[in-house]
Amino acid sequence: MLCATGVLGLRLFWKISNLSKDLLKLRDDTTVSGLGSVLLCLPSVFERRHLQALVLDCIERDDANSLQQLFALEGVEGSVPGLIRHAQGKPQCLNLLLSRAKGGFGFLSPPSDLSSDVLCSLTREALSGLIDNHVIKPTSWMQITAEENRMQFPDSPDDALPKMWNVFWTPLLSVLLEARNFECAELLLERGARVDVCDWEVENNPRWPVKQAPSGDPNDDGDWGDEFYRWEDGMSFPARSPLLVLVWALEILQPGSSQRAEGLALLRKLASEAKERGCLDWTASLPGTVFCGWFGSHAPRKRDYQVSALSLACAFLLPDAVEVLLSAGASRFGFPKGVAVECDSLFRMATLPGEYREASHDAEYKARRLQVIEKLADAGGQAALEAECSVELIGRSKEEADEGKVCTLLYFACWNGDGGLVEFLLRRGVSLQNGARVRKESEKKSEEKRYSPLLIAIVEGNLPVATVLLEGGADPSQAGEVPVRNPREWGGCSSLSPLVAALLLCMRRPPPHGIGSFSLIGPFQPIWTETEAKAFIRLLFDKGAVCVDGEQTDVVGEGGTTGVFPAATVSLSPLLLSCKLQDDELVALCIQRGGADPNSKKGRTDDPEGAPGHTPLLPLEYTLLQLWDVKFNAHGSLPVPGGPQETGWSTVETLIRLGAQPELLMVGFQEASSRMRPWLCVTIRSPVCRGPTLVRIISCLPFHVLETKDFWGLGWTPLASAVDEFPELFEVVEALIRRGVDVNASLQCAQNPSLSLLQHAVRGGKWRSAAALAAAGANTETVREESREGCPPEILPVLWPNLQA
Repeated sequence: MLCATGVLGLRLFWKISNLSKDLLKLRDDTTVSGLGSVLLCLPSVFERRHLQALVLDCIERDDANSLQQLFALEGVEGSVPGLIRHAQGKPQCLNLLLSRAKGGFGFLSPPSDLSSDVLCSLTREALSGLIDNHVIKPTSWMQITAEENRMQFPDSPDDALPKMWNVFWTPLLSVLLEARNFECAELLLERGARVDVCDWEVENNPRWPVKQAPSGDPNDDGDWGDEFYRWEDGMSFPARSPLLVLVWALEILQPGSSQRAEGLALLRKLASEAKERGCLDWTASLPGTVFCGWFGSHAPRKRDYQVSALSLACAFLLPDAVEVLLSAGASRFGFPKGVAVECDSLFRMATLPGEYREASHDAEYKARRLQVIEKLADAGGQAALEAECSVELIGRSKEEADEGKVCTLLYFACWNGDGGLVEFLLRRGVSLQNGARVRKESEKKSEEKRYSPLLIAIVEGNLPVATVLLEGGADPSQAGEVPVRNPREWGGCSSLSPLVAALLLCMRRPPPHGIGSFSLIGPFQPIWTETEAKAFIRLLFDKGAVCVDGEQTDVVGEGGTTGVFPAATVSLSPLLLSCKLQDDELVALCIQRGGADPNSKKGRTDDPEGAPGHTPLLPLEYTLLQLWDVKFNAHGSLPVPGGPQETGWSTVETLIRLGAQPELLMVGFQEASSRMRPWLCVTIRSPVCRGPTLVRIISCLPFHVLETKDFWGLGWTPLASAVDEFPELFEVVEALIRRGVDVNASLQCAQNPSLSLLQHAVRGGKWRSAAALAAAGANTETVREESREGCPPEILPVLWPNLQA
């Protein structure tokens, strides 16, 4: 009973059968109740290794009886090459092998003068003649060395060829398939070539195939450069079967070419034959670099994948080959169901090339990947589209790479920017309400989380995908946990609404065209433009997004459960973020379409701790504080108005036009930090900050703001800045005087430390301002000796009252 399940495997069966004479008789039973049960496990590369090791061990012990028992199993005889060479000095096994070789079993290699390059260049007629004349057998094996790989690289210099690979045995059929000599390979198949065989190393080595490390130690794990990681066509790998060789060969042939059509036709025959022989789902061991190449420093280059022909076709994104193999009956699980084989899911293999951004953003890759996934879903993998957390996510840092994350296809499509795949999943009924799931696997625990697909796409900068999700029914106002490693990059919040996430994305503006790819976290992030970001935000409002500032947001999922997408207090204000962007259109959208209150003091921006926006502020208050930013002139002395004033002042006017009340500034206006104290001085000195709006704001500001001095060491107040401006800002001077600012404050000028405001106005010819200062109580004695040239007659008695007397 235990044998019939196939769970024992060859090694354990051999040990258990040796416990008694009765159990030893099971070795003569070739059915599944005895030794034949080990055939159920042969799809595993490890079981085939165990079979090879046992055959060689029998020869080493010259145990012809055990060897004959193994040969009695269907397919075992002739599946391990080079046995006669191993049997030298082992008379009983050698006689057995020679007697069976005469009976037609293919233990022998072709003559030495028929090298692999000669055989690969044969025509169908020439190969038929060699078989008819018994020069070679269809079941023959060839021993391949590194030198014989030159046929795969005819134009490469000697130092560029793969070096120090182990010598390995490969079936003659595989040699012809690898050379794309499909005509001769088809003939060989018709004449009896076996498909239930695979490559074997000539010598047992812990890493196979292997290159020599610089130290000379093949087990050296040091940095060998990309020579170790660059896998080329023509390389062997453990348990490589002819079917896998053909799939590999198709990978580099151009779609639509006659040779590819010929290869696909041969694949149908080979797959049909493999199905009959029970080896259609045999697996082999391949390193991750075969699929992922030399991209990214944290790639799992030394991780092995157990692949069948179908999973290899999925990894190479060969939809036509996938269709052929599925039609032949290949398992949609990538391995025979019920067999203990550790094999990655087909969806995971289909998404491997997309784990690296450089490849994943190629339109051809995405189109081919979608075709493969569609064929898998049509073949019965519909449930896995949503249910399985099987797609591997490669970390963008060493810490993330060590986390071992796997996710659903929906998460992958949103993360990777594959809009076509998202559309396909939505058409197939994948629920957005259930979220996109990701599972972090480690040695200690396995933790699974659900995220909003819309938030994933926005945070990754994949706005076209986010647009597809919105059109597909995603909730534009649903807040949720942000799928980022460092929340500080996103305002320090673990939970965001789609609107807030999109506004934060706008703050990470891409560089001008030609400077390079813009990326939030990786080098291959697609470039998005500011125009596209704004268009997406408009779409959010079109779909009903609302501005929520500092309110608790709970999510109710199916069945009334809360927390489908983990949420927390959303403290970032969309309106404040729009003010930080100094974008009038976004400010208007938040107020008019999103329902934001321009007089609300809830919420904050993503400013760091200590900055004004880190605490709740009025939108008008925050925008005014942003006007402090200045640029220094070429001499590095006095600052001159910088860029933020123009757009910032326009935002101030927009806020007031849409209902912001400057009168609210009088209560609780934030005390500016030492870095930001001159903001009002800078605002007054800016040529764009003029008119009734400035006068109205000055009339509403707290008194301490009106007397704040600059940081340039001149001791200038906002009144001094207004007096200094040209043309004359008489309305601003009057507004400041009405508020009761000190008109007798002195300017700490290097040339004249006791220079008064009135003196400065007279010397600058600001006669109306000088008259207003004098009328408000400025000491006219300070200008008694000043020149009166150019002073209007009506102002003379105001500035020089003694002159009138």
